Amino acid sequence: MTTWQSLLYCAAADVTLERIRNLVAVTGTEPLTVDFKEGSTPAVAECAAAMANLHGGLILIGITDQDRKIVGVPREVMAYVADVLATHLESPEWQPEMIEVPLDDSGRYVLVLRINPDTAPRPVFVQLAARFSKEKRTIFWAPIRMPGSTRPATADELRALFAEQRPVQPTEALWNLEAPRIPHAGDGADDSTVDFALRSGLIVPAGPAGWGRPISERALGELAGALNRSALTEVLFSLTRFAGTGIETFHPEGSANRSNTANLVWRLEPHEPVAFEITARVAVPGHYGHSHVQALQLTLTIVSRLTARLNAGRAGTVPRRRLEAAEWAALFDAVAATLTSPGVVGPVADLADTDPITVRQPRVLHVVSGPPLPDLLPTGLFAIRDGGVSHGAHMLADPALDLSDLAERAEQADRWLIQMAADAGLLGMEHLVSKMCGDAARLSAVAC
Repeated sequence: MTTWQSLLYCAAADVTLERIRNLVAVTGTEPLTVDFKEGSTPAVAECAAAMANLHGGLILIGITDQDRKIVGVPREVMAYVADVLATHLESPEWQPEMIEVPLDDSGRYVLVLRINPDTAPRPVFVQLAARFSKEKRTIFWAPIRMPGSTRPATADELRALFAEQRPVQPTEALWNLEAPRIPHAGDGADDSTVDFALRSGLIVPAGPAGWGRPISERALGELAGALNRSALTEVLFSLTRFAGTGIETFHPEGSANRSNTANLVWRLEPHEPVAFEITARVAVPGHYGHSHVQALQLTLTIVSRLTARLNAGRAGTVPRRRLEAAEWAALFDAVAATLTSPGVVGPVADLADTDPITVRQPRVLHVVSGPPLPDLLPTGLFAIRDGGVSHGAHMLADPALDLSDLAERAEQADRWLIQMAADAGLLGMEHLVSKMCGDAARLSAVAC
C-alpha cells in the first residue's frame, strides 16, 4: 500500500505511476495531506503554503479532483507551476520539490509537488491581490490547510509557527537514534549473559502544547496497554518455546521516570536470568536541561538473555541460542508492526500534541550483540575470509515502503536480515530468506 508519507519521504526515483495509482485508490475524500488538481492554477501556491503550515503533503497535478481520473498534463506545465510558486510565495529561496512522472507515450505527465514541513520556512506566506478603497494592493497571508480548502491562520497559530524551534538539519533527526549498549554486570563489565540488544523507535516533532508539559499518565497508560497487546510481545513469547511462561506487563520502573521522561519495562520469565526484557522510553521536549531535545522520542529496546535462561538449572551448558532466519525476520517484522500500530501511534501523537497522521514510521533499527554477531545467526551461512569480527548492525528503513502494510513490512524485514548478515561478514542469507515461508508474520522457523 502506498501512503502519502511514503511518497513524501521516498527517493524521487521511487515516485512512480504505479505508486501514484495506489495512492489515488486509498485516498479518501477531502484529505488534509493530499490534493488532486486536473491542471495548474495560481491556487497551487496557496495550497502548497497551507500544507507547509500544517502537516505537509502532496499536490498531484494531472488528476481530476472529483472522480480521481489520471489525465496528465503537458510537460510545459512544470515551468508554469514553478513560475506561479516563485511569483506568489513570499520566500524566494523555498519551493516544493517537483517531480515529473510520465503518464504514457502521449507526452503527458503527472506532476507531483512534495511539501515537506521540515524544510519549509514556516510560517509560509502567499501573495494575494486585494483592493483597499480604490487602491489595489498586494498583501501576504498565511493559509492553513483544511479538508478540501484553506483558511487564514489564526493569531495563535501564527505565534506558534513563528515560535517553533526549527532544527538545523531537520531530516537528519529522523536518523539520530542512539544504538543500545550491552547492560553491565555487577562488576561493571558487559554482562556476558546478554545475547543481543535491539533498538528502534519513533521521533515525533511536537506541537505547541507538547513542549514542556508533564507526561500524561492517561496517555502513558494507553501506550502501556497497546504495547502489552503488541505483535512484539507475542513474538518474544513464541521464541522462548516454554510452556507456562510468566510475564511482567509494561509498568513504570527506575529513576528515569520524571515529568519529562518515562520508562516502561516488560519482562518475559521475570526470574533471573530474564529471557527477554523490553524497555519503552518516552522523552518529551522543552523541559529544563533538555532544551536541545526538539521532538518527542519513543524508543523500544529489547534485551535477550535467552541462552542464559535455557542454561538455568542445567548441569551442563548449551551453546548460544541461534535464531533461525524466520525467527529474526519475525522479530524485525514485529518491531515495525508495533511502532506503526494505531494503538501505539495514537498515545504517542497525544503526548506530542500532534495529529496521528503526522507520526512517521521508524527509520532506524540497531542490533548490538554480546558475543560476535555470527554466533547468533543461523547455521548455513559462510564467513568471508578475513572479514573481521562484528558485534552489531545499524540498519535503515526504506521510506518508500509502508511498514503498516503486511507485505511491505515483510519485505523490509527481509532486507534488514540480509543487511545484518552482510555486516557480520557472512554470505548466504539471501538464499535462506528465499526459502522462508510466504507468510509475512513468520512467527517461528518451525512453522515453515
